[in-house]
This record gives sequence, structure tokens and C-alpha cells, in this order.
Amino acid sequence: MRFNVTLVNTDTTDDAQVGLVVSLGHCTCNSGPLKMMPTGSMRMLDAATNTWQTVPYVAEGGGTDFLTKTLVAPFELDHGQTTTYELELALPTDLPVNAGESAIHVTMTDVSTNKPIGATPTASLPITVEP
Repeated sequence: MRFNVTLVNTDTTDDAQVGLVVSLGHCTCNSGPLKMMPTGSMRMLDAATNTWQTVPYVAEGGGTDFLTKTLVAPFELDHGQTTTYELELALPTDLPVNAGESAIHVTMTDVSTNKPIGATPTASLPITVEP
């Protein structure tokens, strides 16, 4: 599944040391106690080379350690600036799971503190998982 993440700084100030975390929320497809998304993979399109690069596949568990798993190196997002990333999520076709619901979560973080900037998640895209 391909999707885009677009970040827009609508504040009147610049944000230094922004981290971008793309994580998979809990899934009703998993009968385990934490209901984690099954293991999969994620890639991001490198606009400079027009090639797909492997990036962290982050499934949310029982804590907030996923907030340290940034997608790209920390960057500055100046006020009024927009940046877009094209991503591709893949799950194996032989997953031993039930049909269920989850979401792709996008969270902006301050990498100096590993704390979210604003709401957690900043944005969420509902997805359906089918065996």
C-alpha cells in the first residue's frame, strides 16, 4: 500500500530538530494481549534518486518507545515550509492473522526530548488488514 505524508509548519516559528515517526497502531487482527500489527516492511521513495529505500517498520506495543524510531534524520521545518514523503507499506501474504482494523500513525517529535510535538499521533490513516 502506498501513501504520502505531508508535513506543514503553520506556526509562526521554525521547528528545529523535528523527528518524523510513522508507526502502525494496534490491530484487531491480532488476538494477542498487545494486539500489535504483524511484522511487515516499509520503504520510502528517495526523490533525489527515484529509488525505494528501506525505512523502519514500527509497530506500536505497550509503551512509547516507538517515538524514538524516526523515519528520516532530524531536520528543521521552517514556518510556512511543506515537505512530503512517499511511503510503501507491505505485509506478508501468508500472515496467520484474522481480518481486523488498524491505522498508520504519523507523529512529529522533538528529537532532543523524544516527546511529541502537539498531539500523538499528529495524523492517522485507518487501514484494514485481511488474511
